[in-house]
Amino acid sequence: PSRVKRMSLAARTGSGQTSSRSAASALHNLRASSEAGLAAITARLTEWGLPAGSVVLTDGSGLSRDNRITCAALLTVLQRGSATDVVGAGLAVAGQDGSTLDGKFEEAGLAGVLRAKTGSLGEVKALCGYFPAGDGEVAFVLILNGPSASAFDGPWQLLGQALLAAGSAPTSEALAPVQP
Repeated sequence: PSRVKRMSLAARTGSGQTSSRSAASALHNLRASSEAGLAAITARLTEWGLPAGSVVLTDGSGLSRDNRITCAALLTVLQRGSATDVVGAGLAVAGQDGSTLDGKFEEAGLAGVLRAKTGSLGEVKALCGYFPAGDGEVAFVLILNGPSASAFDGPWQLLGQALLAAGSAPTSEALAPVQP
């Protein structure tokens, strides 16, 4: 988790680009290069069943305005993991000092519990991650595009309210039929 956290905090330093190059050698025994890294990532996403066109990668850093991903594609990727795997456990924690979610989602039930990755470019604001709910967890994705992305606090608050509502829902066990 510490490597994932460091990469998340240092996203603008090229750690994503370095990781995409490493993917080429780790996934396909190819020489580590940007092109091979993007090909390896695209191949893995295709294996996972993501529809063609739902992801467009032009660099591995995530900082290119030409990169594209749909919310559904990102959700599919999240649902292959969990809040407790190496990536999920390395995500920023709501309200945690020094994290990218410092000062965000500080309400009871969200603070210290919600785990997410933030993303920001001019006129783009994104948040995706996990929230424990009932006897499982909710994977969520929110991407805001355009001039309204700078006013992300309102949509983030609505997301927090929806997650809290999901967290207070009864467990599947509580909804199961009762034997007489």
